[in-house]
Amino acid sequence: MQLEDVYVQGFKNNITISPNRTNFDKATDVSIRRCVIVDAADDGGHSQGIYVAHVNNLLIEGCVIDHNGYREDEAGFEPTKFNHNVYIDASCGPATVRGNIVTRAATTGIFARSGGVVEDNLCIDNVGNIQFGYAADGGGTPGSLTGGSIERNVCLGGSNRSGTTPTSMSTINVDGCEIAYNLLAHNNGPGLPAGLVLSLSLIHISEPTRLES
Repeated sequence: MQLEDVYVQGFKNNITISPNRTNFDKATDVSIRRCVIVDAADDGGHSQGIYVAHVNNLLIEGCVIDHNGYREDEAGFEPTKFNHNVYIDASCGPATVRGNIVTRAATTGIFARSGGVVEDNLCIDNVGNIQFGYAADGGGTPGSLTGGSIERNVCLGGSNRSGTTPTSMSTINVDGCEIAYNLLAHNNGPGLPAGLVLSLSLIHISEPTRLES
């Protein structure tokens, strides 16, 4: 399935791709390219710019994904830690998220729970710009997710608009992920903002990843 050159604004979940969970076969070869995905919000429920579950070979490329998961001007639509710009569920196979502009999420800009490749993205003023991997119920051990790469991303700024500590980039339960040529800068949000957080992860940082205050 290909979704290209589409403008989507103002739904609870602007784009949802989630095959019937009673069918154990995953969808395959899904691409979302050159789309503009903005202003998703819901009064009390979880809200995402893009939500994908049970998909193999997912590609999100060349999109503008901005300001999803909340509204400032209407009560009940406040940002929460459950709302994100891009949410790729752990039920997916490794995904590729490449060359996107991802800004001002309620919480996470790119939440790649399934791992894969996250490269060449510009992430600005998300609470967490990039999160890679996942720990069920906050637990897990190193190596629950193997391989993958996070390369040539620029992560600028940070916010705690959802009450969560600003983080430029983080991994959890990952073994063997390659992190290279990223720029993480100006994460000066309230609280104790973090640049690179590696939790329960065995990571190979082979080339410079530059952190600036």
